[in-house]
Amino acid sequence: MKQTIQLVLICLAILTACQPAPTVPAEPVTTDTQPEALPAAVPTIASATLNHQNITVQVPPGWDALATERAILYTESHHSFETVGHLDGISVSVFSPSSTDLAAYESTVFAAHNPAHMLLTLVVNGRHYPDNAQVTSPQTFQWQGFDAAYYTLSNEAGIVTVLVAVSLPEETLLVFNISAPNTERQRLRQQLPDILGQITVGEYTLYGDQLTDLPALLRYPADDRNVSGN
Repeated sequence: MKQTIQLVLICLAILTACQPAPTVPAEPVTTDTQPEALPAAVPTIASATLNHQNITVQVPPGWDALATERAILYTESHHSFETVGHLDGISVSVFSPSSTDLAAYESTVFAAHNPAHMLLTLVVNGRHYPDNAQVTSPQTFQWQGFDAAYYTLSNEAGIVTVLVAVSLPEETLLVFNISAPNTERQRLRQQLPDILGQITVGEYTLYGDQLTDLPALLRYPADDRNVSGN
């Protein structure tokens, strides 16, 4: 079942009040006056209750965010919310699979040494991807001491995806789907510490700059096809 996500943009009109300047003697103009620095852009916070967990995400400055009952979504361009199959810049969805989502595989996932890796393995082995997408085999890594895993995906629509899953205590899984146009694939990895800057799940907080075990250069199936000439 396809769900249509609509982002409602609220335009704020900023009214500037103009007041007459008082009459004072003119001061000499100096040439070494520095322009007043603009305030630094700060991240915003998006939050939602997903799988009975209160989850908050630090959204990069200038990005659009939308929280639903199923996920927290944030993107560099609001057009990515509105145009199916097309991305303007990088887009992220964060969700936590429930018992209903895992269904008969729940016991298999949480009995594994690395539940995050088992989850992604089941996804890769059992899912049919559109647009002739190809995926890499899930790889394990550690994120702040928590078991995690990732795989990459490329499709014929020119979109690449990094899917990251992390296993937290109390049988909680958190999944990040980070997608971008193929031309932005290396920038995606470079900015991942900022894109996943700070995520809080209950009493646990994950920091993007702690993704030190994730390879600095991610390979996508499209890279392998280009090398082989297929």
